[in-house]
Amino acid sequence: MVMVFAVEEGEGQILATGLYIYAVPSTRCAAGDEGFLLGEPCGRGYPLLKKIPGRQMLITPEGKHIHRESGTHIFWEISRVAEFQATQEKIDHLIFNTISKEGFDEEQLDRIAKRSPGWDIEFKYVDLTRAGKHKSIINGVSHA
Repeated sequence: MVMVFAVEEGEGQILATGLYIYAVPSTRCAAGDEGFLLGEPCGRGYPLLKKIPGRQMLITPEGKHIHRESGTHIFWEISRVAEFQATQEKIDHLIFNTISKEGFDEEQLDRIAKRSPGWDIEFKYVDLTRAGKHKSIINGVSHA
């Protein structure tokens, strides 16, 4: 596989070419992944790939993109939230699935809603098992 970046240095889109499928090669296939290149070579004369943050982004109603790493900062000031997952299916609607610890105060979540104008924000709470794990599948369908 050969990876090509749309930039010579900094953050840019990763374009990949698979060299193993001779019949139908996918040349410069853009899967939507992004990466961050350092300007310095890796020792073989090629740029060094620093990180691949991926394509997990939120889009504001104004059209701005918020990277997932920046999105985690909104929960830094909220205490007693163990984990969260953001889901965006509409441009103006966010769902935060949260796993909270004992003593969590739901009123803290109002801070997030106040700092996020234009978005209708919904909070859902994920129940933990007695062992402290979350269920990866919840089946609400009865078996015939």
